[in-house]
Formats: sequence, structure tokens, C-alpha cells
Amino acid sequence: MNFENTDQCISCGSTKKRLVFNYSGFDSIQFNCFKCSNCDLLYASPQPIINDASLNEIYNSDYYKNYFGENDDYTDDDSPTNRIITKRLQREFNYFSSFLDESNTNKKALDIGCGDGRFLEYFVKLGWSCFGIEPSSFAAESARRRNIMLIDKNVLELDNSNKFDFIFLDNVIEHLDFPAKYIEKIYTLLGPSGVFVLKTPNSNGFVERTETLILSFFPKKFIDWLMRLLREKLHIGSGKIHRYGNLHPPVHLSIFNKKSITKALTKGGFSENEITVISGSEYYHQWRVERPKTKGVFNKVLKFMKKVGDFLGRGEMLVAIVKKQNN
Repeated sequence: MNFENTDQCISCGSTKKRLVFNYSGFDSIQFNCFKCSNCDLLYASPQPIINDASLNEIYNSDYYKNYFGENDDYTDDDSPTNRIITKRLQREFNYFSSFLDESNTNKKALDIGCGDGRFLEYFVKLGWSCFGIEPSSFAAESARRRNIMLIDKNVLELDNSNKFDFIFLDNVIEHLDFPAKYIEKIYTLLGPSGVFVLKTPNSNGFVERTETLILSFFPKKFIDWLMRLLREKLHIGSGKIHRYGNLHPPVHLSIFNKKSITKALTKGGFSENEITVISGSEYYHQWRVERPKTKGVFNKVLKFMKKVGDFLGRGEMLVAIVKKQNN
């Protein structure tokens, strides 16, 4: 996998920036974290060169093990993690549905980076025509087992005349090398009164800021030991540290906050009065999901921190719901 330096914000293109920190990350590469002075985006330099080969190298089965743990199979619907995800997605779907125009017929939904396709199943049940785009061959195989119709193209290659009534970008924009191009494309693909939902980590989130502070303060050897301990005792993660908060190339290339995501959406063609941005964890009141009771101080502290973040309006996830005006 190859990397290249960037001297400008990968979202708005501004060259005005300040260095937040630097660190040794993936493959011992020295990364700089910059904050854009124009739009507030956090982004890394160097950036990976994205192509089909690098995508499949990044998003193989080890990627899912790192996030969900080696003992929790992401492809198994009955795994503890998946039961929680499914419950949360159902409640999120109920919330997002309140923005949809129910008068339209022959509705079409597009999930970009659809993973195993589980979210599209809610629309299938309503009789929608559903399409997914998933560059990872590992995840795409899971989607096919759910009989999700996959489009074997990059979203940038889709015909603009092909309009969708709902477009979903769930924890994807932070993985994109040029996020502005994708938002501009989504604007052209979204039909009149269509709804675009975008979810991404929040750089101003309470948990994120705390995590970044810890990783900044403690030496790498201690963090490596902590990652191994979390894997062995709590079955969390892969036991390897390849991240710096939520910014960890070649996976997460940039992290947004409310200001930067709003600027990216308006730059892409949407108007501010079409955009609703909220932040919240899985405990957020609109889709509150209580996890099974877990033992250990770490899990209790993390749950408490997420609820504090929600209370302060600094939840760990940003959710932007865009209702396109009929024009």
C-alpha cells in the first residue's frame, strides 16, 4: 500500500491548517494530524492511495476483528454485537423514516458502503428497490447472502439520471480520500424530496476527545500493553494499536465535526435549511439501545462517558439528515 503527502484539506481544499499532533501509526509510518483552519476538518498526512487492491487490503476480515473482537463474528447474525447493531438500526430506521415522503411510488434506496446489507433489508420489507455499493469483497459476500442487489461500480461512476429517494452513508465518509467529490455526486443522485443520511465519528465528541488525550499523553509501549489487555480480558479489538483516536489511516482518513460536515454538505450543493445535524451514541434518546449488562470498570466507565457526551451534545457519532427540497 502506497501513501502520499497532502498539503491541503481533503474536504474543502484549503491550504490553511495547523498541526495538532504527529504520531507513528500503520506500518510505523509517521503521520501528521492537521486541522483545517477553514472548515475545522481533522485530516491525516500522508494519505493512502486508494484503489481496488488497497481497499481489499484494508477491509479484509482483520478489519472487522479489530472493531468487533476476534470472538465476535461480524457475519453471524446471532453474535452479541450484531444483535445490538440490528436493534439500533431498527430504531434509527424508524427515526429516519419520519423524513421520507410517503407519497412517492417506486421508491429506490442506495446504501454506499453497505457492508453486509442489513440496513437495506428494512426498505426491502416496504417494497422499495434497494441497491448497495460495497468495495470490500469480504463484506460484499455477506451482502449477497442477504440477496442484496449490489452495484459493481464506484458511486462516482453512476449515471446522474439514476435518481434515488433515500441514500445512506453509514460510517463511510471518514474512509474517503476525497469526501467532497462524493457529497457532490450524492447531491446529483438524490431525487426531489429525497433524503440523504450520513453518519460519521464526531471529532468534538466527549469520548473522542478523551481518547485522543490519553493516546497523546501515554507512551506507545503503554498503549500497546493496554490494547493487548483489552483483547485478553474484555475481548475488545485485535490487541494492536493502529489508531490515534478516530483518525487512523489507512482506515479513517479524516474526522468531521458539526461545522466541517455542514460546510462539506453546503459545498456539495445542499442548503443549510435542508440539513439537520445531531450527535449521539447508541444510548442517544432517539435510538436508545441498552447493551447487555457487562462486568468490569472499563465497560461501566465507557458507558457513563457516552451518556455524558450525549447529555452535553457531544455524542460520539454525528448524524446528518438532509431533506432535499423539491426543486
